[in-house]
Amino acid sequence: YLGWGGEYYEDDVDSSRIRRNIDSGATSVRAPRFPDGSTQNQWGLFLTDDWRFGGRHDLNVGVRYSHFEASLPASGGIAGVDTDADDVTGNLSYAFALTDTVRLVTNLGRGFRAPNVFDLGTFGSRPGNRFNIPNPELEPETVNSIDLGIQVGGERLAGELGLASHVRFLGLVDNSDLPRYYAAADLFVLPSRLESWGTVMLE
Repeated sequence: YLGWGGEYYEDDVDSSRIRRNIDSGATSVRAPRFPDGSTQNQWGLFLTDDWRFGGRHDLNVGVRYSHFEASLPASGGIAGVDTDADDVTGNLSYAFALTDTVRLVTNLGRGFRAPNVFDLGTFGSRPGNRFNIPNPELEPETVNSIDLGIQVGGERLAGELGLASHVRFLGLVDNSDLPRYYAAADLFVLPSRLESWGTVMLE
């Protein structure tokens, strides 16, 4: 159950904006939504392993190194900024099976998120009726978490409890639909066993 890997991601931003008067047809140049010429890149290395032993025990360990760089030129009255951040994150989780459908679970984790072009230099309206105000002084975010709980069943359990008409197991959901599901939720639960810090938590 050993897993390892790496990733590299890079963005180069070309951004411009023009306002057009629909009555007269006159146009005027506006400040771009993103600082034109901005760049950001990130890379990471990760390692995870899962040990199952004794028929009831499951131990998972994951560690990740992440490095992030962003460079934004001054734009629309907003100061330019250069960032360089890195961190080591990971998790240690353990589960003990009480029965075939009930497990005791616990997890220790650390997460990290560096500010990106959206956070550092984007000014104006965003999808979902939001308005973005940039913060060039923004520092990376980190979080340490401890979880302890009971994990119970799945689709079969929903049927046995008479909840099948009230529960939907959606499986993979398209990214464009995620904001709608998050906005409709009253409770958020992340039952991941393999991610050291899931992207869904940041979303």
